[in-house]
Amino acid sequence: MNGTAALVDRGALVRRVESAATRRAARSLGVPNVVVGSGFWVVLAVVAVTVPLIVDRAGHQMDVGILATGGYSARWFAFALGLIMCATITATHVAAGGTRRALFRGALLATAGGGVFYGLAYTLAQLGERRLFDELGWPWQAPDFLIFGGQAGDLLLTLVGATLTIAVYILVGVAVAVGYLHHGAWRGTLLLVPNAALLAVAEVAGRVASWTDDVGLGLGRASAVVVTLLALAVAVALAAGWLRAMLFRLPIRPSR
Repeated sequence: MNGTAALVDRGALVRRVESAATRRAARSLGVPNVVVGSGFWVVLAVVAVTVPLIVDRAGHQMDVGILATGGYSARWFAFALGLIMCATITATHVAAGGTRRALFRGALLATAGGGVFYGLAYTLAQLGERRLFDELGWPWQAPDFLIFGGQAGDLLLTLVGATLTIAVYILVGVAVAVGYLHHGAWRGTLLLVPNAALLAVAEVAGRVASWTDDVGLGLGRASAVVVTLLALAVAVALAAGWLRAMLFRLPIRPSR
């Protein structure tokens, strides 16, 4: 009886340790994406407002807003933070008794939070830029990599689509760090090829509806939305599966 109780207590302890390690990993990977990411979006917002005002004061007009390219650079910012933070915390995660599973779950939680943050920031930034262009009397051109028409439903679609796209970039960033940590410089660099392929899948997924129009396979509005979001969801699933495969080959042992 005492042996059974001891096993139950040990199982409960293992679960508590695993849960704590998952939370630590999620915080360590996710908080910088929000805190440092906030600084990125503040700077981008200042530039996105200042540049059109300067152009308008000079008597000229912009055809495309700053955020059309800023939204794309946000992906790489999130990617870089995922890579840097994973490389930073792995040693302490191991030293604290963390497991591969805890690190993977923590990465998924951090990706979900970071993806929603960037998706919301991007959506609000585009809404603000459109309002600014309207005030200046300029036509505003929606970015072509996601569906965005300005209506309430389109804003929600942009939020979901941007969240899924950013999630792929964060997951791949973490996978790149794991590849270098486990395989070293040469093989880690070779692993950039499948990592880049996953990012390409995300890019294609975000444009799949517009590309079907280009080849004469025009989809209706509802079909285009479904196809785009499903393709992005598949890209996230592939990135998560790739990260899991990379992490579960990572030796978990204290550094010497």
